[in-house]
Amino acid sequence: MKNAAPPVPGWVAIRKTEQIPIPTTDGKGIAQFIEVEVDAWRDPETGEIYLDGDAIDKMDRAKAHYMGILTAEEIKALRRRLGLSQRELSELLKIGEKSWTRWESGRERPSHSMNLLLQALKDGIIPLSYLQSQQSPPCFRFGKRLIQL
Repeated sequence: MKNAAPPVPGWVAIRKTEQIPIPTTDGKGIAQFIEVEVDAWRDPETGEIYLDGDAIDKMDRAKAHYMGILTAEEIKALRRRLGLSQRELSELLKIGEKSWTRWESGRERPSHSMNLLLQALKDGIIPLSYLQSQQSPPCFRFGKRLIQL
């Protein structure tokens, strides 16, 4: 950012340490804070400090890394590496396609248990072929008879 032009003429590039809250496991409080150093802009007239999108992304990645959660970029990269569409991976994991879309966009994060599964897929602990082999054909029960399609 040192060579970047300021978003407003006269603003000064600075480095700032931000306190990032880490939630408790139940999500109802703050367990602790971590510090992340980010680039920022300071308005010399008012003293106000402004963070841009890159700084916000860096803080989000640091928080996700600290908590062991995949970021939106990592989730998208995983799907692409597996060579699957959002719909295909959603069906494989038995989740709604819109959930996957929200995870990839960063609007939501997967649950802790789903994050563990995604990490295992990412790290190669669980191969894609294993998940595919566990898929059963669609079927319906009518009375005591099982009808497979």
